[in-house]
Amino acid sequence: MDEDRNGVAALLAPVTIEEFFARHWERAPLHVPANGAPRLPGFGLDGLDALLATTKLDPTDVRVYRAGDDVHTDYTYRAEHVSGDNARRHGPASRLDVGRLYELFEAGATIALNQLSDYCEPVAVVCRSLRRLLRCKGVSANAYLAPPRAVGWGAHYDLDDVFVVQCDGSKRWRVWAGPRELPYRGQMFVKGRDPLGEPVLDVVLQPGDLLYLPRGFVHEPVTEDAHSLHVTLVTFVHTWADLVDALVGAAGDADVALRRGLPLQDPARGASLEDLRAELRGLLARLDDETALRRALAGLLGGHRDDGAERGRLARAVARGRLDAASVVRATGRPARVAADGARLSVSYGESLLQLPRAAQPEVEALLASPGVRIADLPGRLDAAGRVALVRRLIGEGLVEVA
Repeated sequence: MDEDRNGVAALLAPVTIEEFFARHWERAPLHVPANGAPRLPGFGLDGLDALLATTKLDPTDVRVYRAGDDVHTDYTYRAEHVSGDNARRHGPASRLDVGRLYELFEAGATIALNQLSDYCEPVAVVCRSLRRLLRCKGVSANAYLAPPRAVGWGAHYDLDDVFVVQCDGSKRWRVWAGPRELPYRGQMFVKGRDPLGEPVLDVVLQPGDLLYLPRGFVHEPVTEDAHSLHVTLVTFVHTWADLVDALVGAAGDADVALRRGLPLQDPARGASLEDLRAELRGLLARLDDETALRRALAGLLGGHRDDGAERGRLARAVARGRLDAASVVRATGRPARVAADGARLSVSYGESLLQLPRAAQPEVEALLASPGVRIADLPGRLDAAGRVALVRRLIGEGLVEVA
């Protein structure tokens, strides 16, 4: 968690995380001028050039548009040289025609590269830090390279909170308060129907600048006399409505009353609106259940893949195979909480929960606190084979490593 806080702190600096959440998150836009330190280390115009020229990007991750409309010109080619099993399974591969992309850019089109974190590890690190700190569904990164005097999508708002990092060139952003606060699914902005007043922010982003926009704030980015390269970090947050949806599902699994059909279809039980309200109040009271809430939260917060968590797993797998009672191991320092409940021992870390026999509590607590200990010297009553098996499990979870 400290690593995640440091990553997000570097993104927001000199604004603190505490100040950001107190004054801006889901409330108000924030412009943070460059502070001399890169907000996305390792990515810029040269980095994008290298990605486009040397990486086999998925063509579906690239989008080309002009004045808000997609450019319907093919900028791919078929890699006929692909042979062997891959060719028999998939046919000739589609590849980006980078030369054609640059021609379109020089002719006034904007190039968008979606899923940037799949191709650029420094950007992926920031995305993972944001996702874990916000405990949200995910964070995606998209890069936008625009020529001078380019118009994007016109005035619009997003349904997700975004962080914009200016990497090269400059771009003007005008921002207005939207017609509705924190719009939800399908509540799109319609230009002409939803009136706009005076902008609440009119700023030209320079390299190193950061712009945060809560969902629902209308914005219109355009380039003026210079090109622009910026990265948008899109955060997909969990809302109270999401939790209510998940809670109804979790409670409905255990309570048949929530699974019954509405009485509207039964003439013998013809229900008035007041009857329905009374029954609904009773059903809502059933949702106030700790077990159902825990299941709903586990489903929301524990169901997201974090590819970054797999880093180091190969080395851990090799180390686990070499363990014996004479091996010396140590805690990785990953924050974890140990709690005993009956015959079970729960070890919670990040968004994961590990269940172990309570008999292993002395060994577990010693391992999670130790700067280095021989497996044979651990406290507790597990035999040598049990201790080795326990350590292998904790290494696999990233809580312990070979010293």
